[in-house]
Amino acid sequence: MKKVMSKLHKCILWYAGLFSPVMVFYLYWTRNQQEFPKAGFLWFINQLGLLWILCVAYIPLALLFYRNFRESLLSRLAGFRERDEREQLVTAHASRATFLLMLALQIILLVFSMTTVDLVRDPNGHGTLSIGVGIDSSQHLNPFFLKPTPLSPSPSGHLEIHHFLIPPNLALILLMLILVQVGAFKLFSRRRYEGTAN
Repeated sequence: MKKVMSKLHKCILWYAGLFSPVMVFYLYWTRNQQEFPKAGFLWFINQLGLLWILCVAYIPLALLFYRNFRESLLSRLAGFRERDEREQLVTAHASRATFLLMLALQIILLVFSMTTVDLVRDPNGHGTLSIGVGIDSSQHLNPFFLKPTPLSPSPSGHLEIHHFLIPPNLALILLMLILVQVGAFKLFSRRRYEGTAN
């Protein structure tokens, strides 16, 4: 059973990789069509495209639940296999540095999503610039895209601008990513530690 699943896994990866250029060309070719083809060659390619979408969706799930796939992918990205303690130590240090780098980047982006920039310009050319950090539940907890408010200076020349550095509705997503990343790191490290201790 494991051999069958392994062969199926490889077939899915090969199909997702080899059919990707075909899908890019197909999407570019049919970008102006209003309706999906109902017969013929384009219909056949469309069905293969549906299968390709399922294969692509399988890849992140395999990274999450298939340990051998994660290990093989890491070996290819690192350029070597963990054949001795030295290579395992190098991989551990690189993973730790990458984890801390991505965690710091996500925290910075989270702060940027809560940072507001207010600019007020008077008709005489003078103005004020203020930067603050705050949370607005109507914007930070809104999962939908928020359109920026259009600039509409008054006829007298008075102008007010109120913007976030990055869209505020990304704050919830970034917070979830941070929690998942920290939780996964603790879970995997605890499993490895308990396995080594036993």
